[in-house]
Amino acid sequence: SGINAEYGRNISHAAGEFLHKKLLTEDLEEVLKEHRAQRHTRKIREPHIILKELLRFFLENEVSEHGAYMVDSLWETVEVLRDWKSMTELLLSDELGELGLNDEEEGALIEIMSCAIKRAAGEDPPPGRGKPRQRELNTKERRQLEADKNSLTKHFIAELPELLSKFSTDEQKIVSLVEIPQYFHLEVYVEHRLNKFLELLLKYMHNIVMKHSDSDVLRNCAFTYRYFINNELSIQTTAAVAFRQLIDELVTSFQSKISEVLESEAISEQSECRLLVDMKRLYAFYQAHDVTDLADIEKDVSAIITKANQHQMKDDITATAVMLMQVILSWALYRTNPNEPSKTELKKLRKSVVQLVQQCDELIQFGAPNVQKEAFITVCDMLIIFAPQLKQNPTYSSLIVVPDKSVQIRLRDYVITTVFAEEEPQQFQDDEDEEAKTEVLIEKRRVLASFGKLIAYNIIEMRLAASIFAQYVKSYQDYGDIVKHIMSKARELNRTKCMRTQLLSLEQLFEELRDQNEGRIDRSSEEWTKIKDLAHRFALMAGVDNYKSRQAVVTFHREGIIYCLLRNGPPDGNPPSNIVFFDILAETTFKLMDIDKKGPKGLLAFLEEQLMREGEIPEDEIEWGPLRTYKTALVGSMQEPYAYYAQPMKRKMMGASPMPDVKRSRDADYMVDNWQTPGGSGNYVQ
Repeated sequence: SGINAEYGRNISHAAGEFLHKKLLTEDLEEVLKEHRAQRHTRKIREPHIILKELLRFFLENEVSEHGAYMVDSLWETVEVLRDWKSMTELLLSDELGELGLNDEEEGALIEIMSCAIKRAAGEDPPPGRGKPRQRELNTKERRQLEADKNSLTKHFIAELPELLSKFSTDEQKIVSLVEIPQYFHLEVYVEHRLNKFLELLLKYMHNIVMKHSDSDVLRNCAFTYRYFINNELSIQTTAAVAFRQLIDELVTSFQSKISEVLESEAISEQSECRLLVDMKRLYAFYQAHDVTDLADIEKDVSAIITKANQHQMKDDITATAVMLMQVILSWALYRTNPNEPSKTELKKLRKSVVQLVQQCDELIQFGAPNVQKEAFITVCDMLIIFAPQLKQNPTYSSLIVVPDKSVQIRLRDYVITTVFAEEEPQQFQDDEDEEAKTEVLIEKRRVLASFGKLIAYNIIEMRLAASIFAQYVKSYQDYGDIVKHIMSKARELNRTKCMRTQLLSLEQLFEELRDQNEGRIDRSSEEWTKIKDLAHRFALMAGVDNYKSRQAVVTFHREGIIYCLLRNGPPDGNPPSNIVFFDILAETTFKLMDIDKKGPKGLLAFLEEQLMREGEIPEDEIEWGPLRTYKTALVGSMQEPYAYYAQPMKRKMMGASPMPDVKRSRDADYMVDNWQTPGGSGNYVQ
């Protein structure tokens, strides 16, 4: 179906017009008469039938996971998508006979209705269906948007509480319904004196929070509360009072259980489950609000993490405590006065941050898989929040947290073992496991992106990313976009360091392949071809402007040459063990400028200088073939700089206009003659 997510805007809209014409208009009158003729179904209207047919198509044609895309396809042709009254009648009425909805249809209609509400409120089309709005709306568009928003607000202010009441126990349906108020025009409550509906809505939301533990439901409730509170209308007071009562109830419930959990050696499973639910609720609201004044729970949460490091806490509780502690400390930083911060508060905050990073470091090493993941992401986020950029405000300098080398290595190793570890081939075989496989991939991409941010913000040593760069070709389908973006950010930080890291990744792959083949390299193998392809891709990533990447590329080759000719002892007549690596260097010579290949300071001269230690090299021995390949790549890709200008008459006879005299740049001469080879390969830190 052209309505699915993989199709572009034009195709999807054409598919929407076709669907409207063929499916939603043919024989509509006859169907309507048949339903009205039945007893107890005289309330059926044309929009009900259209919606019913739309639901049937939605559920039967594999678009049930693309509600936003179907709404986008039909938005300009199917007016019933703005008919809020008909939608709620289908959901609430029991007098529609055969048009009544079953459970699956109710869920589908709520999803479609939620997507339509977002679209009517001015939300951008889904990804792939046009660019987000980058201009201000004109007067006509603004009036239409206001009218649509007012229309949905007036309708759902009265109807939404009843919908919440009916579906309050259904997690899949309620997650979309509690999000709807975020698209209201709150002025309607004041203008039409509808406070009774607001109080009723807040009452049902309170009950929903206390009934559910699903993170999506709780998060949507939290942000809906924030939408009602963060305004200057009179309804803000009503919402704030209801919010305070809810948080007080959550904190009281949490504190009544935390003492038992922390003080008892044997904790009942029921107590652990109740504590976990309370923590999930508090975490959801901490994400949207700074509730520290209402919920001072930092010490209790820290105590939970401490006990978890002693292997005395349930894994889910530990993971939630780590996430909760992160948002608590983030709000603590937000609350500090940037002009005159309290030294006592800053000292306390830094102590708490350092303690959390240390606790998470231990959990990464010894925790269960789900705990390791949340601890890893928390460490990455904390290192970014409390990174050296805080020096921009000198009063925050004491809050900067810099991870030591061992922590950096453990973070890198966790990414390699978690993201790039090869899975067992039978882990996901059935079609029904495809969704689970997708969820696992999403979590792995999240882990990789968190580590990538540490590289992008120059928080950890760039050379530690070499193992990540090495996975670019091998894991291109699942992670190629993230790895490429990490390399792009690394290049922006320092081109030379980035190419050194890329060289290190190639060296690691080379040595790994050599070790797997007992010290020999099959230059015709697929694995070797992939390494050469990776080197070629690295060279392409250096950019189109060779002048900007000039120093980085030359450094790449100089250090690569040194690596190729590296020996553990004096020359013995045999080629160095890394001689085959010249094949990889040859893949990147096209990025070198001619001026950097020849001359007394060029790469050819540098190569000959390094080869002097090898003595006389046989010209016909196969083992030295990679060296000859590299030299040929250097010489063969060079052009005589003045050959083109030396034959103006020949060029004129061929019909080309003579080129003006071009003098060699003095800056270029200076760069070649005064080239400074960077320091040792271990000098990666700025």
